[in-house]
Amino acid sequence: MLGSIRKRTGGIVVKGLTGLLVISFGAWGINDMLTGRFSISPAVKVGNTEIGARDLELEIRNELNRMQRLYGANFDVEQARQLGVIDAVISQRVTNILLGLGASDLGVLISDNQIRDRIRSEERFRGLGNNFDRNRFEQFLQISGYTEGSYLSRLRRDMAAEQFLHSLDAGATTSRKAIDAIYRYRNEQRYADTIIVADDNIMDVPEPGPQELDKYHRDNKARFTAPEYRQITVNRLEARDLAKEISVSDLELQNAYEAREAEFNQPESRRLMQMIMADEEIAKRARELLIQGGDFAEIAKAMADQDAASLDLGSVTKNDLLTELSVPVFAIGANQVTEPLESPLGWHLIKVMEITPGGQQSFAEVRDTLRILVANEKAVDGLFDLSNRLEDELGGGATLEEAAANLNLPVTRIDSIDRTGRDKNGAEVPDLPAGGKFLQTAFSTAEGEDSPLTEAGTEAFFILRVDAVTSPALRPLDSVRSEVVTEWKAQARREKSEKRAQRLVERINTGTVFKSVAEEARLTPSVIGPVTREQRGQVPASLAASLFDLEIGKAAMARVEGGYQIATLTQVAAAQPAEDRDGVDRLSDQLRQSVKQDILEQLAESLQARHTVSVNRQLVDNLFSSNVGQ
Repeated sequence: MLGSIRKRTGGIVVKGLTGLLVISFGAWGINDMLTGRFSISPAVKVGNTEIGARDLELEIRNELNRMQRLYGANFDVEQARQLGVIDAVISQRVTNILLGLGASDLGVLISDNQIRDRIRSEERFRGLGNNFDRNRFEQFLQISGYTEGSYLSRLRRDMAAEQFLHSLDAGATTSRKAIDAIYRYRNEQRYADTIIVADDNIMDVPEPGPQELDKYHRDNKARFTAPEYRQITVNRLEARDLAKEISVSDLELQNAYEAREAEFNQPESRRLMQMIMADEEIAKRARELLIQGGDFAEIAKAMADQDAASLDLGSVTKNDLLTELSVPVFAIGANQVTEPLESPLGWHLIKVMEITPGGQQSFAEVRDTLRILVANEKAVDGLFDLSNRLEDELGGGATLEEAAANLNLPVTRIDSIDRTGRDKNGAEVPDLPAGGKFLQTAFSTAEGEDSPLTEAGTEAFFILRVDAVTSPALRPLDSVRSEVVTEWKAQARREKSEKRAQRLVERINTGTVFKSVAEEARLTPSVIGPVTREQRGQVPASLAASLFDLEIGKAAMARVEGGYQIATLTQVAAAQPAEDRDGVDRLSDQLRQSVKQDILEQLAESLQARHTVSVNRQLVDNLFSSNVGQ
């Protein structure tokens, strides 16, 4: 559930410019005051402005209620924590206060008439005849927990913050001359002829002598040094081993079936495609096109601006969907499309791609599965008792071997293992305890000592003893001679290949035509390009950069996998911003966003310097440790 919600809540709480500022304001000072649930101490303090515990709880509760309306009553405070909803609400509130303070510093004022017009313009406060409905307004205040005065005060501050941000937004501009210059710089194209001087074509590499091998071996110790190895004795307590010895009666199986009956009731599931639009009329037109045989992905792109990857909801059950969607979606057949359906997210069109019927599995069908489950549950219960008995044995002075013999536990000996789980021959040591803690425990336990009894996943424990430690050591040359010879020759080829490539580049740069150099070297030329400063394709970064420093006819080289690549510049194509207005507009937007971000980062630093932010984390945690959202 959390995965799907994460996809659908990106930007629900924090949006637009304010969202950028929330990121900037993310690192606040924390006051670790030990206070009660409704302490008189503020939960958050921004400069001289305080947010009380009750006020903050109400605001976060409202957000949780909103999320529950979107994702169902099962959305709880723990899920809100994991998704960062609580911190996001605090961040948003702090950001708005800081922006309001910034607006106040600049003398930004919001008149009563502006507030009245804003309230009257909001759709949620309109009634019959599309006019302002006082009853709806008061109902909103009651549900939200505001008094009229507190809401108007909050709205005044938020509108001042909006006006403050709009003024910054208007200043985030770049001149057309600068945009065109940057466009030309980024989009200038260069083409080159290229050849590869491959290491493998270097054949005149002699066999290394004893002194050369010895020097290479010593100069490259890191490559030929064996890691630290440890010899380990392990006792393992695993539920799966205990389960093999446990008998399960028919009565236990029948009771387990009755207790788990709901688990064996497979609900119907449907694989769905969905597009979401803001307007009902657009949704209706999109449905008409689908009924006429139009492609779902193409229509979604044209009508809802959704990419194909965002359309597939996968296989879902009725309970996985919003309430307003589930009934109509599960009322139609395969390959059919719903009428436009409204939810808080917009207007949905959902197509049923495939239906998997549900059904109840009988006791006979799940008998074997139940036997395994019940035996495993009994084994897990017995595992904790067995672990206590093992610790008692060891606490009484028994060795791992003696304790294992007394409790009928297996003992495993590992002759050698390194930090990556491999033995001295480089092979993976098989069947290590699960859970990812074994290697860490093995290499943090002193030689001759027993480790603590450690969990290995959810259904096992292990305890180990480090019997011996072999420190890292340079492997003798005789034991790695073939590897040293192979690497020495490879390095020799690289060095000769580099010198050959350097000679060819020098010839080209002193006037020899590239084609003649390639023919004489018996190398096959190819063409690379267009290459820009930002789009280089498969060309190495250093070589692509060199192309923009070369004159036509000149060459440069760079290391590539297996050799050296030589490139001779053949053509320079100047960028033409007048012929690519869309590209210029995209660049203008990018630069505008970059300037905007720079301004906002400076604003964040300035506001935080003037108005200290502190969060009473202990108090916030206490607020939501029990009953929020119930």
